[in-house]
Amino acid sequence: MSPITLDGAPNFRDLGGEETVGGYKVRSGLVFRSGHLANLTGDDMQRLTDAGLRTVVDFRPEMEREMTGIDQVPPGAEYVAIPIGDSRMAPHVKRALEEGDFTVLPDLRDANRSLISNFGPELGRMLELAGDPSNLPLVFHCIGGKDRTGMAAALLLSILGVPREKVRADYLQSNGRIGGTVPDQDAFLDNVTGRYTDTPLSEDNRAALRRFFVLESEYIEAAWDEIDRVAGSFDVYVRRNLGLSDETIERLRANLLEPT
Repeated sequence: MSPITLDGAPNFRDLGGEETVGGYKVRSGLVFRSGHLANLTGDDMQRLTDAGLRTVVDFRPEMEREMTGIDQVPPGAEYVAIPIGDSRMAPHVKRALEEGDFTVLPDLRDANRSLISNFGPELGRMLELAGDPSNLPLVFHCIGGKDRTGMAAALLLSILGVPREKVRADYLQSNGRIGGTVPDQDAFLDNVTGRYTDTPLSEDNRAALRRFFVLESEYIEAAWDEIDRVAGSFDVYVRRNLGLSDETIERLRANLLEPT
């Protein structure tokens, strides 16, 4: 199967192909991660239709959906809203995106800690959906597909047995798609907000954009540390904080893994 690329969602990608411990790999064409789907082209919609997409999971709260646009969902796919938004951080992100003051964007280490500590049930619900073959193929996303989506992908890959260094590599892949340089960041902001401006960025804004849009290994390490802090171990976190049963975990592995 050729990789699916979407012109209107540059951070769309298949989680398939990652190898796990024990001689398995993640099946391709079943679970995708992405930025929001409001700007899809007609060709993009056809590609998702051809892929047989059944479920779109949107992590954006209502405020973000209003600001960045309603998803375009291919025929036959179910749209599922699972809002994940920290009330302490959302106003800062809204101000940054609407006013262009990027110095108020949150620290992504704090954001990842908050995701782990405060949104286990929401992340767990997405994973429950991914464990049901009637929902597959499935795509999950936030605005840009790097933070909430990145954390959800990291949790799923880890549950499937993908080694941590490969999970980290998947997390950092967003840099090559939306955040590698300031021009990339400008284009990404245009894509997710509809804001088009020729106003030069100040040095402070450039530095803030880099901190927010260029992912670092320490950001995901903050999440792993938070899992240990709140649960003591990853296995306990998956069952207690995400709320996944042994049956769901086995279903995820049975449906999403195949021998290498």
